[in-house]
Amino acid sequence: MCQSTPAVIRTEKVLLVETHDSFREATAQLLEELGYRVVCAPGPELASQLYDAQGVDLLVAELGMSVLSGEELSHRLAPDGRLPTVLMVSLLGAVARRRLEAAGFRVIEKPFTLEELDAVLRRALGARA
Repeated sequence: MCQSTPAVIRTEKVLLVETHDSFREATAQLLEELGYRVVCAPGPELASQLYDAQGVDLLVAELGMSVLSGEELSHRLAPDGRLPTVLMVSLLGAVARRRLEAAGFRVIEKPFTLEELDAVLRRALGARA
């Protein structure tokens, strides 16, 4: 589990799902620097268990996971679409990006900066109904 003392305290809890250990740890550190409470999962199976047990406010997930994509995971966790979701991508064409954004997802391209992550998280949380 990824946990540390945040520089700024926020109330939101983020479920971070990333299959690559080093990127998961680095992203968790950025989220914690931004003041989010973070729970980490190396894949969709554990993410589903953590979501049920932890009660999260926001999903940040790798789009291209082999078992279940970040998009599919978001739909599985919250079929009503009310879970704000940021999808992390390495390469994504403009058409695919527009499709995801039209479906209500926020997209951030890897690698990203703290400022870029902060902005996309704020947009995702601000769009929550």
